[in-house]
Amino acid sequence: MRRSKTGPEGKGVTIHIGAATPPVCPVKAMAAYLTAHPGTASDPLFQYASGQALTRERFVEEVRQLLYAAQVPQAQKYAGHSFRIGAATTAATVGTPDWLIRCMGRWKSDAVYRHLHAAGDRPGRVR
Repeated sequence: MRRSKTGPEGKGVTIHIGAATPPVCPVKAMAAYLTAHPGTASDPLFQYASGQALTRERFVEEVRQLLYAAQVPQAQKYAGHSFRIGAATTAATVGTPDWLIRCMGRWKSDAVYRHLHAAGDRPGRVR
């Protein structure tokens, strides 16, 4: 990522994504995407057929439109940060240790604990 609020001084960070078993493997999904949408290293990773970059704002807007269409309650509350919170909550729900959730989400503070609302207090929780 070229810029990141969690990176040093807002600079970019490298995020490593590992392969996973089906039903979804992020490595295989990205390989399929890159095969279907070849480009150069200087092209935006996600872009429209016109070549225009998919911005964070436009991504969030399109996700909300899909949520509205699916009649998801409170769709207007979803934002880009919802994916990060959802990933942390899912990880906590399946028993991932809190220290590892903090590491994977690049949280440097205890702010992550405010987001683990769906996981509740579970045995073995280490802070």
